[in-house]
This record gives sequence, structure tokens and C-alpha cells, in this order.
Amino acid sequence: MQMIRFIREGLNPSRVDASFPQCCSMVESLATFYFENRNKDDEMMQCMMRHLQTCPDMFSYFLQTLFQVLLFVPSANHWTLSGALFSLILLDTKNYNLFVEEIINSQPAERQEELIEAFSSVLSDISNNLQPSNRERFTRNLTLFKQKTKNLLVL
Repeated sequence: MQMIRFIREGLNPSRVDASFPQCCSMVESLATFYFENRNKDDEMMQCMMRHLQTCPDMFSYFLQTLFQVLLFVPSANHWTLSGALFSLILLDTKNYNLFVEEIINSQPAERQEELIEAFSSVLSDISNNLQPSNRERFTRNLTLFKQKTKNLLVL
């Protein structure tokens, strides 16, 4: 529980500092571990499931926080974010889609169509696996997404 608190503090969008990349790496490791082992019934997964019962919004919180940093913190390095975002999105695509819909609906109507197109490109040609080639494709998509949206979004 303390580690999750540390990660949450390190991901605080109001202060992206030196601990931010390490926190992103920890989130990526947790999400990857869960994604790859979620159908197993061993001691490690039982422990992870107990933790998730006490903190059920952990992955959705990380996803929303990292995406907010990507979108609204100009100094954010999308390379640092991409690994964690990729694992989190594959882990919970439904929550990602709800979050995207919320962001798009919060923007002026004249920008929404372009944002829909930009967000749909994030998962273009992405398979439901964590293979390195799939990760690389996602990072390329995220780079293009960041370029498309940097002047579209309104705070």
C-alpha cells in the first residue's frame, strides 16, 4: 500500500520531476505483471488480487493520471509515458474508451471530430498483446497522437 502511495505521489501532474520516470516504470511493471498473469491462480496473483480489492481503482487512476500528463503537461516526455500507458490501456480498454469519451466531450464541439480521429489512431494496428513490436507500434502511434493534439486540446 505504501508503494502505491509513493507511485501516486510521483505521478502528480502538477509536478513532473525526477521521480516521474521511475514511477512510470513501476506502473508499467505492475500493469504488465497483472496483464500477463491475470488468468493464473498462483500465490503472487492471489496477493495481487487481494491488493486490488483494497485499491480497486489503482489501474484506472494510473491510466487517467498518465493520460492527463501526456495531454496537458507540455514538458511531459511521451516516451517515458508510453510503456505504462500501453500496458494500462490493454489491461482495461473499456475504461480507456470511457476516459477518451470524457475528454472529447469536454472539448469545444468544433474540435471534437479531429480529436475522435486522433484518439482512434492511438490503437490503430495494435493487437491485444505486450510483444515488443506491438509496443513499438503503440509508441509510434502515441508520438503521432501527441503531435496531432498539442494544439487541439483546451484546458
